[in-house]
Amino acid sequence: MTPAIKVRDNLFLEGNKIISFETHVADIVGGTIVPLGRFSQTTTKQLNFLSSALRLPFGESKDLRVWFHKYYPGVKCAPDNLLSPKTSRRVLDFLKQGKTFLESICSIPESEIPGKDLPLVEKYLRQFNASEEILTLRAINSIM
Repeated sequence: MTPAIKVRDNLFLEGNKIISFETHVADIVGGTIVPLGRFSQTTTKQLNFLSSALRLPFGESKDLRVWFHKYYPGVKCAPDNLLSPKTSRRVLDFLKQGKTFLESICSIPESEIPGKDLPLVEKYLRQFNASEEILTLRAINSIM
């Protein structure tokens, strides 16, 4: 399971997936944001914000019609795998530097990851079977 980071209210990044409320609305592919269809004005604003924040252009839309649940104004959604605001901000900072989601997670020294986030991060990294590359990156970042 990939941990999610909160970009702003009801806008989340889960690896390369962009989630609005509870709907997967776009992907980050090859340095571009690729929408999966046409969405509400709110979701369009969220995608534009993320494009500006991460300095990523929009790619060709897959133009798939995606079912989109309409929520009442003021609702706040949060996935179960959401990292804390502190960790989310750190990951976003690394993403802005052009790192991948995995590189961003690995770039945060373990000592600076809040206790409640550690199980999510470790579970995510175990998906990669703790490859030598990941262990090396974590070790380097722990001494920096």
